[in-house]
Amino acid sequence: MRSAFLFILLCTTACSILRPDVNPWIPPFSIDKACEIHPDEKKDSIRGSIQCDGDKYDYEYHENSYQGPLTAAEKFRYAFIGNYHNKFFDHIYIDTKLSAKYMDSVEILAIMQKNQFRGTYLFECKACNQVATLRFRKKEYNFPFFSDQALDEANETNFYLDTIDGYYRKIYISKTGKESGLLMEKLVGRRSAKKLAIHSSTTKDPENTLYYLKSVRNRHHDKDKK
Repeated sequence: MRSAFLFILLCTTACSILRPDVNPWIPPFSIDKACEIHPDEKKDSIRGSIQCDGDKYDYEYHENSYQGPLTAAEKFRYAFIGNYHNKFFDHIYIDTKLSAKYMDSVEILAIMQKNQFRGTYLFECKACNQVATLRFRKKEYNFPFFSDQALDEANETNFYLDTIDGYYRKIYISKTGKESGLLMEKLVGRRSAKKLAIHSSTTKDPENTLYYLKSVRNRHHDKDKK
């Protein structure tokens, strides 16, 4: 009787070991095979960590993911969404009530210090110290504005900006051993969509960090369409 019980127990244990997970957890992104992805607590967690040899990163995947240090264009974009858009559309004679319809169609081409700019402003502004060159409906406009941060303050970080698989990708690498990371967000509907953020508060090897972050691919570009 005891032998029969042990035999049943052995078979049950073996079956549980060999049985594949019916719903295996799939991370929201892939990364170089030298890295391991570890979700926090639950397998459907939107946060977790990544171990790449001796380097460790944190990741998150939701609407309000950490964006890292902002580029000058990103800072202006937020200010434009906040209130600059009203002034812009008013000066190009478009009803500001329609601004929500056209806001995402405005491209930011360049940001520069006002004392280095040579051209015509969309409007005069003596207190402004920077200029954003914008494109809307194939026409360019030079929008003066004030910023409390000089452009050269961003020199502590190298930014690598591009698009991949329908996503805007920003990789930022510290030159001084501080934070480095990645942000990926949808090009269309980006304000309400989930964003993938990977970051580390310290940077040991900038070249390795850049290599690993460039290998990241978002797996949810089909599931997250809205």
